[in-house]
Amino acid sequence: MRATDVRLLRVQQIHDGIIDLAQSKTGSEHQWEITPAVQAILDEAARLPGRARSLYVLPTLRGTPYTERVPVYAPARARRGRTQGGGSTPLNSTKLGGCDIFVQSVIPTLDQIYEHTLATEVPLAKWQIAFDTQSRAFFVGAPAAAKHMSPGGRILALSYKPGGVTGGWQPWVGMGSAKAAVESMCRYFAVALARHGITVNAVSPGPSDETTVIGQTPKEVRDAPNEWVSAGWTPMRSRVTPSDVANVCALLCSEEASFLTGQTIVVDGGSWLMNPDFPLALQVPK
Repeated sequence: MRATDVRLLRVQQIHDGIIDLAQSKTGSEHQWEITPAVQAILDEAARLPGRARSLYVLPTLRGTPYTERVPVYAPARARRGRTQGGGSTPLNSTKLGGCDIFVQSVIPTLDQIYEHTLATEVPLAKWQIAFDTQSRAFFVGAPAAAKHMSPGGRILALSYKPGGVTGGWQPWVGMGSAKAAVESMCRYFAVALARHGITVNAVSPGPSDETTVIGQTPKEVRDAPNEWVSAGWTPMRSRVTPSDVANVCALLCSEEASFLTGQTIVVDGGSWLMNPDFPLALQVPK
């Protein structure tokens, strides 16, 4: 058995269930921003044992929201495709031999989706970009990828569960509600695709390091979660890392997870288990 075949491809458009792609020789063209979180997922997927696998991921193109006129981005298997010269060449997904794993992991720059104000004052344009890059992109991309999957296929979406089920982080109303829609779609898609042996799940990391979106915030904001975590609100007393998230993604893509579908797996070191109604000292005596 060979390792997972991972090539980076740019999705030009999706129409009638066909994914049109542009292939890169190196997978590191300047228009792609492969964040540490995405790279960790790629690295873990490449180590998956068992049958040959392909991987589609949506990494970040900073400054480009998803619309019908703007490309979505993805790494994927290209078993038979070849580029000409040093650039990209259009390629059709039907020539690539199918898709085994599709992972949505994309976010615009913070300034496009975040306004430090109450939810009722967040501009509609920023709310719309959040929905376009999250729920709309997943609604289009996941079913299109599923058409190229065989039994054993995996679809994953990166989410943030607290933003979808609470309302405390007011400026996050766009991303929070968009992620809630993505998690809901995971359940609907899980039911629709189960008959084909394809699983659909979401992975919800806690706040991570400065290589993620938290790194775009002011220093005092970046430091605050460290104090919160070390105080005990995260029982494991440390923040989640991109590798922690990638390990869970790899687990969900393994053969052993073939009967797990429609779930949101929280990867936060136990933060989700804490009760905000009581002081920390009452919850976890020293």
